Amino acid sequence: MKHIKLYEAYISEKYITYDKMGNWGTPSEIEDELRTQVINMFLYGGISDHLDDVQYTDQSTDKGIKWQIEIKGKGTDTIHAYKDGKFRGQYEWYLNKKRSSKYDIQHYFLDKHVPHLDQYLAWQHSKHLIFTTKCQTIQEPIKEVKHKLKS
Repeated sequence: MKHIKLYEAYISEKYITYDKMGNWGTPSEIEDELRTQVINMFLYGGISDHLDDVQYTDQSTDKGIKWQIEIKGKGTDTIHAYKDGKFRGQYEWYLNKKRSSKYDIQHYFLDKHVPHLDQYLAWQHSKHLIFTTKCQTIQEPIKEVKHKLKS
């Protein structure tokens, strides 16, 4: 017969508490890391330019580390981040009580706050950066071969 775990036992195993973090992982360090991740999510397409306020609240209990990030812009949205590993960046993200990836959260706010023209221009800018980087990496070996042929 298979063993069945209670929900509380599953939660206590899945999410990390501050006691289990070791040398790294004080509440201020976790908040700084979350701020960095949220800023990086909202830099694309100028999402952060369209937001009014972002508030971080530590809602951790003895069952695990949980942070609430309240974002005010066109209405109020809530992101919950549960720490599910000891390393940096290991979070389980929820947007408005629905499990989401960082990519999904980014595109939700992009569609909600940024006009379509600005989204297109951001896409063109990122496409141009990738293309020019690839061209530079291709042209460098070609210049070396041309230089060797001349000498």
